[in-house]
Amino acid sequence: MSVQLCFALPSEFRPIPVRGELRDRGAVEAGWLPLAEHPEAAAMLVLAVREVPAPRSGMRTAEVVEGMAEALRREQPHAAVESRELAGGPAVVLRRAGTFRFPEHPAPVDTVDIQVLIPTPDLDEVVVLDVSTGHVGHWPEFAAVALAVAETVRFTRPEISGRLDLA
Repeated sequence: MSVQLCFALPSEFRPIPVRGELRDRGAVEAGWLPLAEHPEAAAMLVLAVREVPAPRSGMRTAEVVEGMAEALRREQPHAAVESRELAGGPAVVLRRAGTFRFPEHPAPVDTVDIQVLIPTPDLDEVVVLDVSTGHVGHWPEFAAVALAVAETVRFTRPEISGRLDLA
């Protein structure tokens, strides 16, 4: 990445070590995100940077975002997918619900997930913010926090970058 990634996280965020498969999949930050008003409800937040598989030279960011949104609509027809203008530029927002089954736990767990995909300025990589939870009743609050974090994503020259905390 020719620019540095900057973002802010809520003060309630509790980081976990980024290693192994998480690191191999491009994660730069991961952890638990309890809600300030409902600390018993938590979500998993992962912020990753992934390479874009096809070269995008000559394309505008908005074109890349629309292409990603169209592909996601085809690949995940039950998800809600939209293009959105964030403070840091155009992005794709994907919302979905599903059921997760643990091999050692017989009862399925309902989950909800929001992903925000933000292309880097050079269009070679995409920042993926993923917030997922089994606390379905608190989904609106988690979605709002995810979008607030996505609004803080910025790309700066390395000499003026840094990480901020979202108050």
